[in-house]
Amino acid sequence: MTNASYILGQKNPFSYQHKDRLVYCNLTEHLILRALIASETHGHFGYPGLIQFIQPCITDWYISGIKPEKGWQKKCFEVAYMTSDQAKILLNTIATRLASSKQQELSPKENS
Repeated sequence: MTNASYILGQKNPFSYQHKDRLVYCNLTEHLILRALIASETHGHFGYPGLIQFIQPCITDWYISGIKPEKGWQKKCFEVAYMTSDQAKILLNTIATRLASSKQQELSPKENS
């Protein structure tokens, strides 16, 4: 769910793209995976793609009812279908977890 210029800009080695390293996930799974990565890394990884791309797709397609137009987006929409209420709950849960993760990072560390 990205484009060639973004991939090239990341300068990841081609070995990352071998078939034994690729994993399929649908849009919902991708959203959750990005949220977990962002939470565990305190936003250092996963957050930009989550906020700038995946979350807006979920909001547009499942909450606002704006149907995707491109063929690959239609397939993503159909495979990862959820109701508007389910999408709202999922996005709210992720927002809460990310806020909690950020708060923990900002909290003073207790001395052991």
